Amino acid sequence: GCGLYGTTTESGRILSRFVQEQGGSAEATLWRSAWRGPVGPVALCLGTWMHAFELDDYHSGAKLHPGAVVFAAAYPLAEKLGVDGRMFMTACAVGYETMIRASIAADCLEVRRRGFHLTGLCGPFGAAAAAAHLMGLNPEQTANA
Repeated sequence: GCGLYGTTTESGRILSRFVQEQGGSAEATLWRSAWRGPVGPVALCLGTWMHAFELDDYHSGAKLHPGAVVFAAAYPLAEKLGVDGRMFMTACAVGYETMIRASIAADCLEVRRRGFHLTGLCGPFGAAAAAAHLMGLNPEQTANA
Protein backbone atom coordinates (compact mmCIF):
# COMPACT_ATOMS: atom_id res chain seq x y z
CA GLY A 1 0.00 0.00 0.00
CA CYS A 2 2.71 2.49 0.95
CA GLY A 3 4.60 1.75 -2.25
CA LEU A 4 1.53 2.29 -4.40
CA TYR A 5 0.82 5.55 -2.60
CA GLY A 6 4.41 6.62 -3.25
CA THR A 7 3.85 6.29 -6.99
CA THR A 8 1.28 9.10 -6.77
CA THR A 9 3.56 11.65 -5.08
CA GLU A 10 5.31 14.34 -7.10
CA SER A 11 8.73 13.01 -6.12
CA GLY A 12 7.60 9.48 -6.98
CA ARG A 13 6.49 10.53 -10.45
CA ILE A 14 9.72 12.48 -11.04
CA LEU A 15 11.83 9.49 -10.04
CA SER A 16 9.76 7.14 -12.19
CA ARG A 17 10.19 9.37 -15.25
CA PHE A 18 13.92 9.70 -14.61
CA VAL A 19 14.43 5.94 -14.27
CA GLN A 20 12.44 5.25 -17.43
CA GLU A 21 14.44 7.87 -19.37
CA GLN A 22 17.67 6.08 -18.40
CA GLY A 23 16.46 2.88 -20.06
CA GLY A 24 18.38 -0.36 -19.78
CA SER A 25 17.73 -4.06 -19.94
CA ALA A 26 14.16 -5.24 -19.29
CA GLU A 27 14.68 -7.21 -16.06
CA ALA A 28 11.91 -6.07 -13.70
CA THR A 29 8.58 -4.27 -13.93
CA LEU A 30 8.10 -0.76 -12.60
CA TRP A 31 4.86 -0.67 -10.61
CA ARG A 32 1.82 1.00 -12.19
CA SER A 33 3.36 0.84 -15.64
CA ALA A 34 4.20 -1.67 -18.32
CA TRP A 35 7.80 -0.43 -18.36
CA ARG A 36 10.54 -2.92 -17.53
CA GLY A 37 14.05 -1.92 -16.64
CA PRO A 38 17.19 -2.91 -14.76
CA VAL A 39 16.84 -4.35 -11.26
CA GLY A 40 18.76 -1.52 -9.55
CA PRO A 41 16.71 1.45 -10.79
CA VAL A 42 13.44 -0.44 -10.25
CA ALA A 43 14.56 -1.21 -6.67
CA LEU A 44 15.39 2.48 -6.16
CA CYS A 45 11.86 3.45 -7.21
CA LEU A 46 10.23 0.81 -5.02
CA GLY A 47 12.21 1.76 -1.92
CA THR A 48 11.63 5.47 -2.44
CA TRP A 49 7.92 4.95 -3.01
CA MET A 50 7.53 2.66 0.02
CA HIS A 51 9.12 5.17 2.36
CA ALA A 52 7.54 8.29 0.80
CA PHE A 53 4.85 8.78 3.44
CA GLU A 54 6.63 7.36 6.53
CA LEU A 55 3.85 4.83 7.11
CA ASP A 56 5.86 1.79 6.06
CA ASP A 57 6.71 -0.95 8.54
CA TYR A 58 8.84 -0.02 11.56
CA HIS A 59 10.76 -2.23 13.96
CA SER A 60 10.69 -0.37 17.27
CA GLY A 61 13.48 -2.45 18.83
CA ALA A 62 15.87 -1.74 15.97
CA LYS A 63 14.56 1.77 15.18
CA LEU A 64 14.34 1.21 11.44
CA HIS A 65 12.07 0.52 8.45
CA PRO A 66 13.19 -2.82 6.96
CA GLY A 67 10.53 -3.29 4.28
CA ALA A 68 11.40 -0.21 2.24
CA VAL A 69 14.92 -1.59 1.84
CA VAL A 70 14.64 -5.38 1.90
CA PHE A 71 11.42 -5.79 -0.08
CA ALA A 72 12.47 -3.12 -2.58
CA ALA A 73 15.76 -4.90 -3.24
CA ALA A 74 14.36 -8.43 -3.29
CA TYR A 75 11.21 -7.91 -5.38
CA PRO A 76 12.76 -6.87 -8.71
CA LEU A 77 15.64 -9.33 -8.33
CA ALA A 78 13.18 -12.15 -7.66
CA GLU A 79 11.26 -11.16 -10.80
CA LYS A 80 14.46 -11.17 -12.87
CA LEU A 81 15.55 -14.56 -11.51
CA GLY A 82 12.06 -16.08 -11.78
CA VAL A 83 12.08 -17.49 -8.26
CA ASP A 84 8.92 -18.79 -6.62
CA GLY A 85 6.99 -17.13 -3.80
CA ARG A 86 8.48 -19.33 -1.10
CA MET A 87 12.03 -18.42 -2.11
CA PHE A 88 11.10 -14.73 -2.30
CA MET A 89 9.50 -14.70 1.15
CA THR A 90 12.43 -16.61 2.66
CA ALA A 91 14.85 -14.09 1.15
CA CYS A 92 12.82 -11.24 2.65
CA ALA A 93 12.90 -12.94 6.06
CA VAL A 94 16.69 -13.33 5.76
CA GLY A 95 17.00 -9.66 4.83
CA TYR A 96 14.76 -8.47 7.67
CA GLU A 97 16.61 -10.60 10.21
CA THR A 98 20.01 -9.37 9.02
CA MET A 99 19.01 -5.71 8.95
CA ILE A 100 17.35 -5.82 12.37
CA ARG A 101 20.26 -7.67 13.97
CA ALA A 102 22.77 -5.23 12.44
CA SER A 103 20.88 -2.31 13.96
CA ILE A 104 20.62 -3.88 17.39
CA ALA A 105 24.30 -4.91 17.32
CA ALA A 106 25.25 -1.32 16.44
CA ASP A 107 23.52 -0.08 19.63
CA CYS A 108 20.66 1.52 17.73
CA LEU A 109 19.67 3.97 20.46
CA GLU A 110 23.19 5.40 20.67
CA VAL A 111 23.59 5.48 16.89
CA ARG A 112 20.28 7.28 16.53
CA ARG A 113 21.17 9.72 19.32
CA ARG A 114 24.26 10.65 17.32
CA GLY A 115 22.05 11.59 14.37
CA PHE A 116 22.36 8.59 12.09
CA HIS A 117 19.36 7.18 10.24
CA LEU A 118 19.41 3.45 10.97
CA THR A 119 17.38 2.47 7.92
CA GLY A 120 20.06 3.93 5.67
CA LEU A 121 22.91 2.67 7.81
CA CYS A 122 21.77 -0.96 8.23
CA GLY A 123 19.64 -1.31 5.12
CA PRO A 124 22.49 -2.34 2.82
CA PHE A 125 23.15 -5.37 5.03
CA GLY A 126 19.53 -6.48 4.77
CA ALA A 127 19.34 -5.85 1.02
CA ALA A 128 22.60 -7.73 0.42
CA ALA A 129 21.47 -10.67 2.56
CA ALA A 130 18.14 -10.96 0.73
CA ALA A 131 19.83 -10.69 -2.67
CA ALA A 132 22.50 -13.23 -1.70
CA HIS A 133 19.79 -15.69 -0.68
CA LEU A 134 17.90 -15.21 -3.95
CA MET A 135 21.10 -15.70 -5.93
CA GLY A 136 22.09 -18.81 -3.99
CA LEU A 137 25.44 -17.38 -2.90
CA ASN A 138 27.67 -19.37 -0.56
CA PRO A 139 28.79 -17.90 2.81
CA GLU A 140 32.03 -16.44 1.41
CA GLN A 141 30.24 -14.82 -1.53
CA THR A 142 27.57 -13.50 0.83
CA ALA A 143 30.21 -11.96 3.12
CA ASN A 144 31.65 -10.18 0.10
CA ALA A 145 28.24 -8.90 -0.96
